[in-house]
Amino acid sequence: MAIDLHLDMLGTEDLSSAIEPTVQAVEIKRALAKPTDTLSAYDSYLRALPYYYSQTRGGLGQAEALSAGQLRSTPTMPRRSAPSPTS
Repeated sequence: MAIDLHLDMLGTEDLSSAIEPTVQAVEIKRALAKPTDTLSAYDSYLRALPYYYSQTRGGLGQAEALSAGQLRSTPTMPRRSAPSPTS
C-alpha cells in the first residue's frame, strides 16, 4: 500500500528518471563482462559511455576508437547519411 501511494506521488516520469542511471550502470557492467567477440553494437556503445562521460582527451579518444571498431566489424550496419542536395 505505501509503495503504491509513493509511486502515485512520484509519477511515471519521475520514477523512470530515478531508476535510469542504475539501469544504465548495470547494463554497462554487463557489457564490460562480455567477451569482445560477442559484442553487439549496443554493447559497444555501453562500453564507450564511461570513456565519453570522462570528458578527457584520452577518454574521448577511447570512446571514438570503440565506436569506430564496432562500425568496422559490422559492415552491414546502416549508416546515417546527410540528405542529398537535390532532394
